Amino acid sequence: MNKAMLCTLKRPKEVKNVLIIKNKINPAEYNLAVDYQLQDTDPSIQHLINSQTGQEIKVEFLDGDQKWKLNSKKMYISNFDYAYDLSSLKDFIDSLILFKADDREIDLEIIKMLKDDIFTAAAFWENDNIDQDLTAELILKYWDLEAIPAYPKNDYYKMLLQFADNKIKTIDQKTADFWFDIPAEIRDKITKLINKGKINFKNYAIYLQTRNQKILNTVLFDFITEAADEEEESLNNLFEKFHYELIDELTKYALEKDNAINLNPVIPHGDSARSDLSLQAELEMNNYSLIEVFDNYSIAIDFENLNLFEESQFKSLAEYLKSLGSQIEYLNQIRKKIRCDSCGQIMDYELEYLQKNAVYKVKTAHCSNLECDKFEQEIKFK
Repeated sequence: MNKAMLCTLKRPKEVKNVLIIKNKINPAEYNLAVDYQLQDTDPSIQHLINSQTGQEIKVEFLDGDQKWKLNSKKMYISNFDYAYDLSSLKDFIDSLILFKADDREIDLEIIKMLKDDIFTAAAFWENDNIDQDLTAELILKYWDLEAIPAYPKNDYYKMLLQFADNKIKTIDQKTADFWFDIPAEIRDKITKLINKGKINFKNYAIYLQTRNQKILNTVLFDFITEAADEEEESLNNLFEKFHYELIDELTKYALEKDNAINLNPVIPHGDSARSDLSLQAELEMNNYSLIEVFDNYSIAIDFENLNLFEESQFKSLAEYLKSLGSQIEYLNQIRKKIRCDSCGQIMDYELEYLQKNAVYKVKTAHCSNLECDKFEQEIKFK
């Protein structure tokens, strides 16, 4: 890799372009206007490399006693068709934006070179042009480098940099509040560390707040939050509310949004490795089923006196959980069947509520596409 810095020097009526480079090149081949080309090991230009734009300096190899003003600095890393502008923080950010707009990948070398200066600066991260895409690439490039000496005051970027520096071992409420503002690529990186046991959650409620699935992030989270303050005699009423919200959301998610449901391991179903629905107290919280969740929050439902079903068919949380798993599998299967086999459109369907186990089944469906050969043909489901 042939790194090079192009410095533009000015004084009254004179401008000189000095290329400081590892291995000398023919500037004309790269359309570079260069007056002097010196290797980066030359002691006469060492001070030029470290000088700031706007600074007046003496340059030994240039004639005259009058000082030169360093007008701009540009860094070439991988080739000579694009330069990172190091003239100022704003110029550098603008060059990054142009760099990304040109669908390029940011060079790791420039991150290594400047990280201690730019990553500690709040002004860098708070620039309006630092979007999620750019943030993700910068943080991921920095991830395995030596830690910066200090962090910016901005809490959000400070958190991202601390994740990259392996300084966050526990996700707390403050981190959870930022969770869905974190670029997806960085969340994926953090999730891999969580799965390896290198990062944990302060409690299960915080874990739920980091789940993409609304059924977990909202319905279950709201239930355990409310249940924590309820007396035992009120838990059954609260559980009924939870169940109806859960069944409604499962049905909407599968049939209205046409999405497959995957709530493993909270509600084991399908190809879940969980067959034993007895309490497994030693599980990591990201492997909890409802059984471990309820045990963690000391939630005990009195199924014998639950008014949720027409028949008191469930004697335990395990039996209820097994029924939920079956309902998820049913919804995942029926969502494919209510797609018209002629035109491919989702058909209009009629739901039947089964009081016996308090779930919805699809009773009939018909295609409402006027141009379909099977328009209005009714299909009945058992």
